[in-house]
Amino acid sequence: MSWARSLYSELIAHWIKRNGEAMQLYNPAAIERAALLKYAREYGGRVSGERVDEVLDSLINRMGAGYDADLLDEFAPSAVRSPEEIRDIFTASFYFGCEGDDPLNSLAWQAMGTPFDAKLKAIYGSDIGHWDVPDMRECAEEAYEPVEEGLLDRDQLREFLFTNAVEFWTANNRSFFAGTAVEDDARRCLSENR
Repeated sequence: MSWARSLYSELIAHWIKRNGEAMQLYNPAAIERAALLKYAREYGGRVSGERVDEVLDSLINRMGAGYDADLLDEFAPSAVRSPEEIRDIFTASFYFGCEGDDPLNSLAWQAMGTPFDAKLKAIYGSDIGHWDVPDMRECAEEAYEPVEEGLLDRDQLREFLFTNAVEFWTANNRSFFAGTAVEDDARRCLSENR
């Protein structure tokens, strides 16, 4: 879960620096020529001061004439226009599978420190079939340990083990659990979480 929080936080930070509007900050045509010349002559030494006009003209000619912030906007293809939209995508559309024995799973419910204090949706992704699980019966036991250790409460554990999974699996097929042992519980869960 820590990687999901990091990814979310990094994506917000990246958007702030690399969206179309922010990219205007790097437009060579926006350089304050007089200030750059002054600083180059004052701090750049004799050669820098003499060549600053030539270098600046070259930079503006190569980059400035064809500079298009929209082409440099890394988020343009996604149509994301704000960090709030990134938050909404991460909190409404993404679910993160987590092994039950990972103590960092509780970070999904500790929104503090993420942009907008966003809570991410963790789903119990059992490691029951992994080669390094000597006793399959212990997987569910390990998923409960965060409750015993005070890292999750029972409602959060239910979200982790059941509610988030029901939301995920029924997002595109409301009758996904039809005919299963959890059909009634899944239907109740969906009606409670509308």
